[in-house]
Amino acid sequence: RVDDDRVGSKRVEFFAIPRADNQRTVRIRFAHAGTDSWYFGIDDFGLYSVTAGGSGVAPTLTVVREGTGLKIGWAADASGFRLESSPTAQPGSWTAVTGVSGNTHTVTPSGSAGFYRLTK
Repeated sequence: RVDDDRVGSKRVEFFAIPRADNQRTVRIRFAHAGTDSWYFGIDDFGLYSVTAGGSGVAPTLTVVREGTGLKIGWAADASGFRLESSPTAQPGSWTAVTGVSGNTHTVTPSGSAGFYRLTK
């Protein structure tokens, strides 16, 4: 990270927590070490279940900007997955995405937020 950089120092991070898999309750502890460039924050924290793909490794969604759209994709060896979307990350709000071509789909962002996941 760059010290005191309000743009370049922001990021989204994903971590696998194998000991949390299939647990009814999970306790997460956050710790901070070092400088905080004048602020420190955690926003939109969530725990998600991911099913392993054909290679035995959980597939990762990639997002690439293409003009005014976003191209969502995942590894070709992760077959049998269905792309779903939701305006919130709440259970029961997910719907199948239509128009998926192979392991990619391009969307035009709308609204304030959108979430995507793969399910089997």
